[in-house]
Amino acid sequence: MRKPENRSKCTPTMWWFKRVKRNWQGANASCGAKAEGDFFWKEEAPDWWYEFFRPGVRLGWSLLYWVNYTGKENVPASGPVLVVCNHQSHFDPPLAAAPIRRRMWFFGRKSLFRFRPVGWFFRSLGGIPVDIEGSPLAGVKETLRQLRLGRALLIFPEGSRTWDGSLRPFRPGFAALARRSQAAIVPVAIAGAYEAWPRWRPFPRWGIMHVMYLPPLYPQDYASWDDESLIREVRRRIEEGLEKLYSRPILREWRRWLHQLGWDRAPEEAKEEMCRQPFPELADKSPTSRQMVSGI
Repeated sequence: MRKPENRSKCTPTMWWFKRVKRNWQGANASCGAKAEGDFFWKEEAPDWWYEFFRPGVRLGWSLLYWVNYTGKENVPASGPVLVVCNHQSHFDPPLAAAPIRRRMWFFGRKSLFRFRPVGWFFRSLGGIPVDIEGSPLAGVKETLRQLRLGRALLIFPEGSRTWDGSLRPFRPGFAALARRSQAAIVPVAIAGAYEAWPRWRPFPRWGIMHVMYLPPLYPQDYASWDDESLIREVRRRIEEGLEKLYSRPILREWRRWLHQLGWDRAPEEAKEEMCRQPFPELADKSPTSRQMVSGI
């Protein structure tokens, strides 16, 4: 007599394909936190997962690019921290987070999380989806929650990558986040990432990138300042850091060489885009993150 088929038996390979198929079918679903997080881990990924990738990223920078780090000891080893960086290219998040020996969370456009396997991967490494075109309230709430848990958050107050290498106006939201969470603020200057992968280039090229972690501002340092004074001070420190980095002979010669070859000049369509809307965040009439944080 033929034995009935055991339908409950499932090999690891079958489990994997069923899991991927189920998430593939939901790839066009919305980017809710519950849907994105339930790919392999229902909650956030464990710290060992993040630490598994961090040395590989650091090794990749060493093999493919000439990267130099200064002032890593300025990032506090514990407690809530806002690591505030200038934004030059797609390289910036892994470039700034790789040498820090603590887990970092970071913002990401919500569109990057729509394909669920990719969204899960970004979220597992600390990505927080933010709806830039709509309301970023959910991302702001998640950011504040992570800071209140004593985590470190990587943030780019310019809001988007620079078109020409210059420092763009800062959005004020990070000041309110720092006050509500009593977080230390570490300004970070990134130089050379724009030359390696400018916004108007579809693919990166080889380059020299230097990162400087500046002395932190603790809550007691900025307690008596208003938000505008705090933003000006953070911006001033980043500007001074960029000036110091670009005055280094190796970066100065690298930029001069790129200029002589004409590789630092944006194409005409990129120049038209810069002239059309150079700072779209200043024209945005939606509620700012500072206003939303004050209501949380």
